[in-house]
Amino acid sequence: MDWGVLLLCDCAQVWLCCVDAALNACMTRWIVLVLWVVLVLDLAVWSPPPAPGQDQWVLEALTGQWSGKNPATVALFNVMGIWPLLYASRFVYELRARPIPAWPFILGGMGLGAFVIFPYLFMQPTPPAGRDPGPVLRGFGSPVVQGLLLLSIVVMLAWGAIAGDLSGFVAAWRTEQLVQVMSLDFVALALVFGISWVRGVSSK
Repeated sequence: MDWGVLLLCDCAQVWLCCVDAALNACMTRWIVLVLWVVLVLDLAVWSPPPAPGQDQWVLEALTGQWSGKNPATVALFNVMGIWPLLYASRFVYELRARPIPAWPFILGGMGLGAFVIFPYLFMQPTPPAGRDPGPVLRGFGSPVVQGLLLLSIVVMLAWGAIAGDLSGFVAAWRTEQLVQVMSLDFVALALVFGISWVRGVSSK
């Protein structure tokens, strides 16, 4: 009788853990969707119009021509290129997963950030059974690499805050589409990555 009760308790505990994991995944999925909708609405409706010469600014920033530009804005721009690498490291086992591989979305995220990455996370909110990525990608997905990428984000933002004109950045946020959209994109990516990291730690 005692063994039967213990077995029943174990089964109930396993079932509750599965339900909790499913609820957490569902909650994360809808958080991702809401954030993505907010980003799209901000880009299409709420954000200010593009500043004159915005495309030229982006081209120069991509080619390292930072002279005369606010370091705070440059730092944020560079960080937005690191986030997709961090997501790729986090989801390295899903890059070639089926039925939806992550790599096209990660690649698109290099230029469009959460606008491209979040649809993948919504369509495939729980880690699928991906193929072994091989030793190189396994190394890329290690906690050490993720830590270095996070550190690079912190260092870049610290440089922007120290060397940049924060009041000028705030003014640009109010009047320039690129700065506002990048800022909200950064917050959304950081929030979802944090949720993913906490879920990963709590599941171990």
